[in-house]
Amino acid sequence: MAGEPWLTERHERMPLDRTATDDLRGVLTLGIVLMHTSLIWWGEWVICHNRDALNALAAVYMFLGIPSFFFLSGYVNAVSYRKWGFRPYLRRRLRRIGLPFLIGSAVCVPLMAYMDARFNEAGALWPAFLQRINPLHTKFTFYHLWFLYDLLLFALCMPFIHRAALHLVSGARRFHGLFILAYLAVHTIVYVAARVFQVTVVPMALIPVASVGLYLPIFMVGASCAWLDVTKLRPAILKSRYAVLWFCVGVCIGVALRVWASDTLITKVIAHAMYVPNAYAGVLCMLLLTTSVRLRIAPLAFIWRNPYRVYILHQPLLFVLGTLMPGSFPPWAGFAVTAIACLGILSMVSLLLDGRVSCPRSLHRFSGSASGPYDGTTQAGVRA
Repeated sequence: MAGEPWLTERHERMPLDRTATDDLRGVLTLGIVLMHTSLIWWGEWVICHNRDALNALAAVYMFLGIPSFFFLSGYVNAVSYRKWGFRPYLRRRLRRIGLPFLIGSAVCVPLMAYMDARFNEAGALWPAFLQRINPLHTKFTFYHLWFLYDLLLFALCMPFIHRAALHLVSGARRFHGLFILAYLAVHTIVYVAARVFQVTVVPMALIPVASVGLYLPIFMVGASCAWLDVTKLRPAILKSRYAVLWFCVGVCIGVALRVWASDTLITKVIAHAMYVPNAYAGVLCMLLLTTSVRLRIAPLAFIWRNPYRVYILHQPLLFVLGTLMPGSFPPWAGFAVTAIACLGILSMVSLLLDGRVSCPRSLHRFSGSASGPYDGTTQAGVRA
């Protein structure tokens, strides 16, 4: 790194310590559970009681939560890579993400593929099921595990991402607003081209061209914030006081394109292009609203403690709950009941897997404080 003079400057880091990153990861995981719950009652999901209904919660969270997850993952991965080096970093990533991904792929994907084929195919059940679990078939999908799959690909490419993030830091320091505008423009073009390429050339989940084209640049911005204070990028990307306003306007435009505009190539291109700046505005909204808040409340401590477990288990559980819930339920009541049931079951599973139901004392300790597993770890640093 001797040839990188900007690294000799005063070390500037985004003001996120371990407490903040754990809080943000837990909040975003909870938001994903609620978003997927809403898709059971409004939208176009595999199990849905009111198809084609407008789902405002999902529309908002697509711009806010998912880009924020990749931004936060980029920051955490960059800090871990710098601390451990590539091989120890990769071993930790494989243990933390790779093993859950393999288990989820072997257990959750076949279960969800079976339910998908059963409820959404008019023909024979088993041929449709086999198509959905065949990785080389165009109908194969990782379902919600695509997020972990992309993170694993990014971890394998971390040395290259690390170098690219260093150049992003250099460019951001030299050119400021001009650099950020150019970066957003290039990102928009790359994403739209990747989306078209995914649909026309490689419609396979094993080659996630579209999701990589969308989220890798956001991941790289998060990684660059391990060197550059994100507050110094806010004026260049978007004024902080206007972040929420731009985000609301972007969501309204996206919803309007979906509901009122005709489904043409032009409207699709505009909708995809709008995703990029709105995703960055969503990241800024996340930082503005949650970085300074301590959110570890006791009933939801199981999410903070192991968010990847919650992420892997929640969607197949929602599939099952969606088939059990009567479609005649009022949508808002059904949404509330389904969300509470899902979080309650996930909490009990976490208690069992963590061995916290062996005695009343452990239950009392869990319900009384959510900070037990984090004692002595509130110093600056990020859990890798």
